[in-house]
Amino acid sequence: MLKFLRENFWTFSLAVLVHVLLIVVLIVSLGESPVTPATSSGGPVIKAVAVDQRQIEAQERELKQAEQRKRAREAERQRKLQEAARKAREERKREQERLAKLKQQQQAEQQRQKQLEQQRQTKIKQQQEAEQERLAKLKQQQEAEQQRLAKLKAQKEAVEKQRQEEQKRLAEAEAKRKMEEKKRREAQEQAQQEAEAKAALAKQLAQEEAQRKAQRQRELASLRQQYVAAIAQRVQNNWIRQPGIPKGTSCKVAVTQAPGGLVISAHVASCSGDAGAAMRHSVETAVYKSSPLPRAPDPALFDRELHFTFIVQ
Repeated sequence: MLKFLRENFWTFSLAVLVHVLLIVVLIVSLGESPVTPATSSGGPVIKAVAVDQRQIEAQERELKQAEQRKRAREAERQRKLQEAARKAREERKREQERLAKLKQQQQAEQQRQKQLEQQRQTKIKQQQEAEQERLAKLKQQQEAEQQRLAKLKAQKEAVEKQRQEEQKRLAEAEAKRKMEEKKRREAQEQAQQEAEAKAALAKQLAQEEAQRKAQRQRELASLRQQYVAAIAQRVQNNWIRQPGIPKGTSCKVAVTQAPGGLVISAHVASCSGDAGAAMRHSVETAVYKSSPLPRAPDPALFDRELHFTFIVQ
């Protein structure tokens, strides 16, 4: 019974569901319809019940037919399975027969291979014995040759060692010579570089000194002009203009001064134009009045004997 229910679960469930739905419909119909005399409403109620019964029977027939079809399919499936099982048994029997025949062939082949292997082993043993004799003779020859080669090798090694020692001595001597040559060349290059560096430095210092002196001379020349102009201006300020002396009249003045600008002497050598002794005397007086003269802006500009040109402005 359980097997039948498992195999027909969905069919059985569908049938139960249909019956449950029909029962629910009948109950609802009976509950909603009022009880009336048969003469007034009995006809329609009986007709409705008859329709429901026919539907139930039709559903049952369909279920039975579906069950029959399913059973027929299952029977066909079982038949096919049995046929397949039969064919499998026949195939297995043929395979067993083939394997038995193959096993006999393998045993015969193994026997044949065993005989061949015995023959091969016998032949190999004979060949090995002959090869051992040959190898023994060859070994004696090789030992004799090795002794000869060892002696020759020892001689070559002695000669090679002597050659290597001589080569090493020559290489060391050459390396020493190259090192000394390199040191000598480096010393010469260093000395030359030092000499060039000293020469370049001396040249640079000389150029800088010349530039410094030239700059100093230019500065002193400018300061001297300013210094002489200041002295001339002071004398000009202390000079009392003489009547009839035109502008531009110039006089060459020589002054002797002490450090600090104190005028020791003043002398006008000459004047331009018609300026006479009175002009020269007035300029000399102005120089004395200007004592002490303006100090030199640089001590290098101080000159005990000072010469300048006095110009009437």
